Amino acid sequence: MARDELSADRARSDPGERVLCAWLDEVEASLVGPSRWRAGVLDELYDGLREASTQREHDGLGPLDAAEGAVSEFGDPRAVGAGLSREGAAVLAARVGAGVLASGPVAAAVWVTAFAALAVPLLRGHLAGVWWAMPTLAVVLAVVIPAAMLTRPPSGLRLPARLRSPLTCARTAAVGCAAADALMLGMVGVWVAEHGPEPGWGLAAAAVAFSTVRLIIAVRVARSCSRAVARLLAR
Repeated sequence: MARDELSADRARSDPGERVLCAWLDEVEASLVGPSRWRAGVLDELYDGLREASTQREHDGLGPLDAAEGAVSEFGDPRAVGAGLSREGAAVLAARVGAGVLASGPVAAAVWVTAFAALAVPLLRGHLAGVWWAMPTLAVVLAVVIPAAMLTRPPSGLRLPARLRSPLTCARTAAVGCAAADALMLGMVGVWVAEHGPEPGWGLAAAAVAFSTVRLIIAVRVARSCSRAVARLLAR
C-alpha cells in the first residue's frame, strides 16, 4: 500500500506512526534514483516497517515502543538509503542511456527529412552555409553515443576511473544530447535567416519542435543526474 495514503493522518495522532515517518523521511533524503523507483522503494519500506511494528504490538508492546523497535531492526536510515542508492543510480543511468539511444535515430530521421524538405544542398567538399556546425556535431555524437552505451557497461569491461560510474556517463550523454539538439536548431536557424521561409518549412518546424522538447528534457535530466552524483559523492 502507498504510505502517503495512510501515514499522513495517522502521524498526527499516532506517535508510533511519527517514528516510522521520520525514519522514512531520512531514507528519502539520502535516496538516489528515478522518482517512481524511489516511491516504490519507500512504499515497500513502509509496508515492512508497519508489519514489523504491528508484530511487536501483537507481542505486547505499545505503539511507540513497537515503532522504535521496528526502525531499530531496519537500521540506520542514511545507511539504508545509501545502500539502496547504488541500485537507484544504476536504474536512473540505464533509463537515461536508453532514452538517448532511442531518441537519437528518431532525431536524425526528423532532421534529414526537414533538410530534404527545405532543399538544403548536400555537402560538397566545404562547410559553407548550414553545414558550419557539422564537425562540432560529429564530435558531440562521438561522445554521446559511447557515454549512453556505457550507462550499462558490459560485465568485465575495464574502464578509466572517471567512466566507472554509469550515472556520470548518463550525465555526459544528457549534456551531449542537449548540445546536439542546440546545434541542429542553430543550423536550421542559419538556413532560415539566409533564405527566409521555404515551402518545406512545415516539416522543418516539426523538427524544431521535436529538438526543442528533447533539449528541454535533456537539460532537466542532466541536472537530475548532476544532483544525484553530488549526493553520492557527499557521502
